[in-house]
Amino acid sequence: MERRIAVLMMVALIALPGTITLMPGQAADALTIHTDKGHYTPGEGVRIYGEGARNADITIIVNSTLNTILNITVTADENGTYSYIFNLPHDSAPGVYTVTAIMGGEVAETNFTVFLTEVREIAESLIDMANRSRALVEEAFQGLKDRNITVPPDAMASYNEGVRLLEGAQSQLDEGQYRAAMSLAFEALQRFTRALQRAHTIAPPPYEGLEELERATGLRVAIERANETLKRINSTLTSLRTYIVEEYSLFNQTLESAQGHLENATKMLNAGNVAGAANELALARGIIGRLTGLINSAAGRLKAMKALRFMEMTKEQVRKLEEKVLRLRVRLTEREMNACMEAFRNVEAKLARIRERLAQGDVEGALKELEEASDMIEKGIGNLERRELNLFLGEVNRLEARIRSLRNTIEALKKKGLNTSEAEEMLGRAEALLNNALSSMERGEDFGENREKLKEAEGLIEDAEDLLHGLTHPRGLGVRAGWPPAPRGKAKGR
Repeated sequence: MERRIAVLMMVALIALPGTITLMPGQAADALTIHTDKGHYTPGEGVRIYGEGARNADITIIVNSTLNTILNITVTADENGTYSYIFNLPHDSAPGVYTVTAIMGGEVAETNFTVFLTEVREIAESLIDMANRSRALVEEAFQGLKDRNITVPPDAMASYNEGVRLLEGAQSQLDEGQYRAAMSLAFEALQRFTRALQRAHTIAPPPYEGLEELERATGLRVAIERANETLKRINSTLTSLRTYIVEEYSLFNQTLESAQGHLENATKMLNAGNVAGAANELALARGIIGRLTGLINSAAGRLKAMKALRFMEMTKEQVRKLEEKVLRLRVRLTEREMNACMEAFRNVEAKLARIRERLAQGDVEGALKELEEASDMIEKGIGNLERRELNLFLGEVNRLEARIRSLRNTIEALKKKGLNTSEAEEMLGRAEALLNNALSSMERGEDFGENREKLKEAEGLIEDAEDLLHGLTHPRGLGVRAGWPPAPRGKAKGR
């Protein structure tokens, strides 16, 4: 009887969905998931690993804020461990990515962050800047001692705190905790700056060499130029803000630090402390140089990401044009058909070369070839000898490009919580009109009979543009001449 009960219990365990059958002495393995780092840059390799049941199938899913970029099933080994490596797309958007592992009814989750700028690079630059500032403070303190002046206690306290923070930053960098290293290094930099300013206030360092007047005049010009450079950096930083969300705050703090040094330089110069002003200007220039390098790196990666995105859009454009040409093949000669398809194949080959250029870091070369690819598309359409077909496909291609651009704008506005449903509905109607016109041309109708449909589609596209513009530039702000637009009779009330 006891044996029969035991058998029934085993059968029940096996039959229950999602239940793990345990053998004597075997424990259930909890599902875990990890990544080898907490942050990555676009195009970088990501190693995902963890533990589960031995020989179990484990599904790994990686989701960005926009879509799913990985969905794959791997098999754990005899020890229950699993691992998978994949490369992030080169056009990966910055932000937090969720990594999920699924094994039967178990789910485990972790996440990582994608940055456009290498975080370690920023941390190392800030630590280098802090070390240079530390050396300047120690030099200033030695100057005070040489003149038998006691180092002010508050300056020494700031210096000691800066040393402690800098050591912590270096330790965090060595452990791979780059964001913590950045924060500590920046605080250390501020403490050293405070100590240096205090030391110079007590006893400005002596200066020997050129006459003070000439030195002061040159410094004023240099400070003004540095201020102009900071303005340009700030403008670039503002334009990149959407794409360097995680780094923006730190970049902005660093910029403000450089601005503070320039303001101190001006004050010291006005007070006659030429050497102190020169030191402050040197600190500002060091910060500006490193900040410029970091921002240029971020801007370059953004440019590459946009080029890759435009390349993918061009690829989709060619695919849709091929579909249209195939739908109109009954109206084309064999020569026209072959010429169009050959042109499209050539564009696709060029797009493959463009992807290789981007992978090699040749963004400028890729952009030049993208322009050539656009010209090749137009020439491909130009192979249609009948002018009405040529004009029709060119017009549809142009309108579809505007729709794609507006849909990208809609995605960005939806992330900000704005209601774009009316504009989306208009674009849907415009697409339906374009498809209807294509069907009519396919049946043998003339371009003239479909011209009104294209005009109506364009009216809807323009109305959608106005609606989206109104969401970002409300009435009364005076940011666009002629806003709000007057209703277009044919575009409204359709």
